[in-house]
Amino acid sequence: TSLVMNGDSFCDFDPRALLEAHARGGGPATIAVVPAAGRTDGGFNELSAAGDITRFSEKTQAARYINAGVYALDSEVWSGIPQGRPCSLEKEIFPSLLGKGLRGWAAPAELFDIGTPERLETFRRLRAG
Repeated sequence: TSLVMNGDSFCDFDPRALLEAHARGGGPATIAVVPAAGRTDGGFNELSAAGDITRFSEKTQAARYINAGVYALDSEVWSGIPQGRPCSLEKEIFPSLLGKGLRGWAAPAELFDIGTPERLETFRRLRAG
């Protein structure tokens, strides 16, 4: 199992908790999610009562969870990534895993977008204050 993190977001939780949830879930991939709480700035995930991801949507307020950009991936996910061209986990690989054990894990933390110099500076001010 590999732990993969996007570089343009920050979510302060213990990654071991995600890896443990992934091991219990038994699927090929587990996505850390946080409550959407009215956000409209990311990839949204709908989860079943059992924790399976059932649907992806972009920039909608109807979803309950937003992708935190942290993933636990088994080797079978890596083998599904095409060689010789760019590939998006969120847009190509994860949708292909719907109904095949793709799980969501609710991270007990807030998600911060730090993908621009301005957003990074805002984050730094929030954390310092």
